[in-house]
Amino acid sequence: MPRPAAKLLPVAAALLSLGSSGLVQPGWGQPQWQPLPPAPGAGNAIPPSWNPVPPSTDPALPGASWQPVPPGDPGSGTPPQWTPVPAGDPALEQPPGASSAPTSGASTPTSAAEAEALLAGMLPTWADYPPMLRLGLLPTASQLTSSDFQVEIGQVSPFGSGESGGTGNQNYMGWATLGLTDYLQISGFYTQSDDPLYAFIPSKQPQPENRWDATGAALRIRLGQTSSLRFSMESSLEMFSVKSGGTNSFGSTSNSANIFNDVITSPVENNNLVGSLTLPVSWQPNRSLQVTFTPGVSFLPSSQGNSNGSGEFFGTNIFLGAGIVYQPAKKLQLFGSAMVPIGPGNNSFNSDLAFKRVPIYTGGLRYNLNPRIALEGYLTNGLGETPSTAILALPSDNQLLYAGRLVYTPTRPDERISSRPLSTEKLSLGGLTVSNAALLTAGTQRIRASVDSSGTYTSRFDLGFSDAFQFDLALGQIATASNPSSSFAQSLLSPGNSTIRGAGTALFFSQPRGDALSTALRLSYGRVLAPDNRSGYFFGELLNTRELTKTLSVNLNPKVALSGVENLFSVGISANWQFSKLFSLIPEINVAAAGGAQTNYTLAMRACPNQRFCVDVYGTNSLSLQDAGQLLTSQNPAIGLNISFAY
Repeated sequence: MPRPAAKLLPVAAALLSLGSSGLVQPGWGQPQWQPLPPAPGAGNAIPPSWNPVPPSTDPALPGASWQPVPPGDPGSGTPPQWTPVPAGDPALEQPPGASSAPTSGASTPTSAAEAEALLAGMLPTWADYPPMLRLGLLPTASQLTSSDFQVEIGQVSPFGSGESGGTGNQNYMGWATLGLTDYLQISGFYTQSDDPLYAFIPSKQPQPENRWDATGAALRIRLGQTSSLRFSMESSLEMFSVKSGGTNSFGSTSNSANIFNDVITSPVENNNLVGSLTLPVSWQPNRSLQVTFTPGVSFLPSSQGNSNGSGEFFGTNIFLGAGIVYQPAKKLQLFGSAMVPIGPGNNSFNSDLAFKRVPIYTGGLRYNLNPRIALEGYLTNGLGETPSTAILALPSDNQLLYAGRLVYTPTRPDERISSRPLSTEKLSLGGLTVSNAALLTAGTQRIRASVDSSGTYTSRFDLGFSDAFQFDLALGQIATASNPSSSFAQSLLSPGNSTIRGAGTALFFSQPRGDALSTALRLSYGRVLAPDNRSGYFFGELLNTRELTKTLSVNLNPKVALSGVENLFSVGISANWQFSKLFSLIPEINVAAAGGAQTNYTLAMRACPNQRFCVDVYGTNSLSLQDAGQLLTSQNPAIGLNISFAY
């Protein structure tokens, strides 16, 4: 979490004390400083602080250096203190090969602001990374510290499309959590699923439409703790909206049957007040391992219906849960959990509408790009994403699902190591149909807009959440004049109608940091905005960039677009040659690899009068510059104009 100004002054003092020794290689004649590592069992909840002790006046301790003294109770929050070490102590021995002369060339900070800037460039400690609040669906006893804030977005979906077709039954989720104190946190959340039931229901025709929404809040309070144990309680209150039958999906023109009674013309729609209570206990014997045991109860209605009749629903579920987190490195956490319902209600039903109890299991990993940004991927058979619905399996079938989450904690420090190319920010704009792995720096924004001679247009807004992660939101439309031959384009890109897409790009390797190349992963999802069509598809690309010289970089980007209609696989190849201070040449090709992809070409001339503003003139036979449009061709090649402005 951010270092408060009150705590920053000692840090500044520590940095100032380095003098001409710099920050890369210390001068061994100067006092040395290092943060106290977390004690075993302390976890990641307590960030290290810096609190130097005034120099000793004891003549027996000339030229004293300093070392931290561990606090008595790792869970107390007491900051480490510093005591002088006598000259000649083995702890002060110079490492083999180190120079005894002070390192020159590093500027000395002269203020707290300069010290903060230097501190921001240092590698994060274990304590900078936020704890895992949930193991997939199971709550832990971990909590955010006071004033910490965290946002999570994600989705869970089956691997197949089922009866719903398209990309299957997604449940979308969004959470926001605030640490009110070190012992109390509050969360708000919303989840939404509006796809038909996954399995075919033989007893119901037409097949039931389905919509489940949940909105609510949860409060987690720490009841007690020891050096390695934490005891917490979490309670939630939610509005669970259940609709079965009627017309829920875009494009539906007639009423479907519902699963609660036999009146087709009367859909069942209920707003249910539900809740949950859990008592998680987490044991952390060391920094790398945490084991959680969580008994709980989910209060759900036992029936749903209307004046025409009602049918069975889940009812109250008491469950026992257990989970484990193994963290072999600061950036990687492996986790698994299980929740076993013991009654009196049920948490699953099949295609015959027979209700039963099944265990909900989860296994996956979290990768921390830095303390602010984490990516989670896991497998589960649980579709619910709120405290009350987490015990529920996929409606109509107990299927294995895949899930992904983005966890953003803006109050934690960023790893301020530039992800930009080595030579110039002009290369960081990327290409047109083949992008690169250069991300915006934290806090930077960029807008882009393009239009071609066929009438196809795209617009995109980029925002750097961190040096290692950026978000983009795009709106575009493919002109009917492009006359695409692909069935994917006709169904999912819907020429003549607008589409909206959101995406995130995460940086894993960076050439400026010393890696052989820069590598990032971009994932996007969106829908057509037609009155009778809300089709969507998933798009992903692995961005690989290598800067060969100060004026030439090359890119190799495998890409995929997945849908229930057709899948596209392609490989993008491009170069960016900055042959003058003002102009760059960008040739691109997307080579069809599998599925319904089509090979296309683009050539662009870029002019950048400054680092913020660029104009591209291009010719292409790509269907569009946006996501799946990069993997398909237009029957009518076009010339276009693309403008970009960063601020």
